[in-house]
Amino acid sequence: MLRLRGIIAGFLLLNLASCRGAGVDLRQSSTLLAYLTQFNSNTVVVVDTVTKTPVGEPIKVGTGPVRMVASPPNVQSAELKDRLYVLDQTGGTVSFVNRRSRNNEADVTAGQQPSDLAITANGQYLFVTSPSEQTVTRIRIGTRNADAIYSYRNAQRVGNGFRPSGIAIHPTKKEIYVVSDSLVMQPGANSSASIGMVSVLTYSEKELSEVNAYALIGAVQPFRAVVDRQGSNLVVTDLGKTNGLHVVDLASGTPKSLQAGVGAGTYGAVISPEGVIYATVPNKNVYIQILPGPSPLATPWDSGGSQPKPLAISNDGGELWIGNVGSSKVVFARLRGLEKPFDIQAVQYSLQPSLAQPPGDILLAGGVR
Repeated sequence: MLRLRGIIAGFLLLNLASCRGAGVDLRQSSTLLAYLTQFNSNTVVVVDTVTKTPVGEPIKVGTGPVRMVASPPNVQSAELKDRLYVLDQTGGTVSFVNRRSRNNEADVTAGQQPSDLAITANGQYLFVTSPSEQTVTRIRIGTRNADAIYSYRNAQRVGNGFRPSGIAIHPTKKEIYVVSDSLVMQPGANSSASIGMVSVLTYSEKELSEVNAYALIGAVQPFRAVVDRQGSNLVVTDLGKTNGLHVVDLASGTPKSLQAGVGAGTYGAVISPEGVIYATVPNKNVYIQILPGPSPLATPWDSGGSQPKPLAISNDGGELWIGNVGSSKVVFARLRGLEKPFDIQAVQYSLQPSLAQPPGDILLAGGVR
């Protein structure tokens, strides 16, 4: 019996050593999955983050899926946990997907040609932007209906030309940050020049209200927004601004511009737990890494394809996924704190690679298998 136990122990050690040699991260959660929207087929593809291959058949959602959020990992309510919310731009709805059964349980009206969505930290509300309607719609997840709408047509702080596009939510406060994809005339300003603006909304049980606004220095076409995990900084990408991102210090409300040094506009952005910013630059086929500090310096890295747009980072900050829309290619990189990305691999996200569609959005979420 002792000899048998020794053989088994030796076998296990040998296999663990083999896994390490093959580059398998033994700390990685075996339940972490990647979700990718497919606009043309109205589906979401599910990919195993270890094997980098599809898991099962794609999930059918509404028409023209563009963006996704998942229920936060701390949510325990049976009706709210393990959910995926997919923004369907063409259909003007949000698809409520059960990630365990992979069923689309409901398509909830969200406004005309919606652009972006965000979810509160308690998993109870979704907020959806609609540039064409100039609105932000709140969806109560438990009842699956829109229960409040804020219109910017008569906004007092940001001007009537405000077209809500990107949106982000503070991790601990009832503050919502809304970015306009067009420049506006700031009410009461002495200058007639148009500027980029961020609108700050707050919400109660019954309504949404605007409480503040921030100007973006040198903005051209602001697009997406993301807040760091401490709620200290808001980062805004800009499709038209050469060499830069916008950052707002949320404690002081002070905006500043980060010089990316790549000569083209930025599309998507994520922030690691250490405060490192990663952003895609479609026209240069690179993504950039900006380290925190008094003099941030951006380092460009090859995206592994053409026109990188969507990207996602895991909750522990250990994985970065980048979608190349021009070449219908997804790449994966490992992250280690402030160091450069490493172990970069291509991801086979389609059962038929030759027929792969461009990835519209990427989301990493764990907890189900």
